Order: sequence, then structure tokens, then C-alpha cells
Amino acid sequence: GYDEIVSKTELLKKSGRVMFTIGTMEYLNRGGRIGKLALLLASKVLVRPIIVFKDGDIGADGFSLGRKKSINKLIDKIIGYFKKQNKNIEDYELAVGYGSDIEEGKKFLEIVKEALKLLSEKIKIGFDQIGSTIAVHTGPYPIGLAFIKKFDRV
Repeated sequence: GYDEIVSKTELLKKSGRVMFTIGTMEYLNRGGRIGKLALLLASKVLVRPIIVFKDGDIGADGFSLGRKKSINKLIDKIIGYFKKQNKNIEDYELAVGYGSDIEEGKKFLEIVKEALKLLSEKIKIGFDQIGSTIAVHTGPYPIGLAFIKKFDRV
């Protein structure tokens, strides 16, 4: 019944993560997420954050220099999450999300598939463009992976 649905929804919320990186810090600045000094420093050295959405909160979980390094660090963070938390990746639904650049999204999907073979050969990864609500805050070039634990249907 209703209580079971609410209980399962709470479990889902706790198990979900979105880990991604962005193309530029400009949109985070426009949305008031970072200050002008941080934007100036980031733009001069091409810093890209690794951003994690979990437990209803969003925050940085590291930084990298340039797009390619931020993508590599993102992959390391994803693998590290499953290893450190001792979680079985086969118990999760996975999806790659991309912004305006579908070709970059496709390349990222292949990188993720190859990297996650370290954890399991049996996983399936969804693929979709992010929505405009998220793009308002991230700009046109976010890229990352979302995952949430599979639960029995209610």
C-alpha cells in the first residue's frame, strides 16, 4: 500500500547518485553557485569540478584541469564509489547523461562501458540527453553518470 511506496521511495532517494562534470563554470556563477573570484580563478586555469548529487544535495567532489582530465577523474570517482562502498554495480540502474553534444555523449558512454567492465561485464547503461532544468545550472555541456539501486516493484 501507500506506506510501502513511501518506504521504497525513501530507499531509492538514499541510493541514487548523479556524478558529472561541466564544460565551463560560467553557468554555476550565473546561478549563484560560485563567486566571481572562484570563476576568475577557474577560467584562468581551466578548472572543471566533479559534481555529485546525493541525498537531495549537490556539491563538488574534486576538481581537474581541462575537460579530458575531468572526465577521467569522473570515471575514477564512479569506480571508487562502488569499490569503497562495497556495492555491487549489478544491483543498480545506470544511465549516461549528456548536454548539447551527442557525439561527446556517445564517446563518454563507450568510455564508461569499458571502464565499468572492471566491476562487471553484465551491466546495461542507459543513454539520454539531460533536461533543460539541469542545463540552466550546468550550461550546455554537462556529462556524467546517474545510478540508483534496483528494488522490487511495489
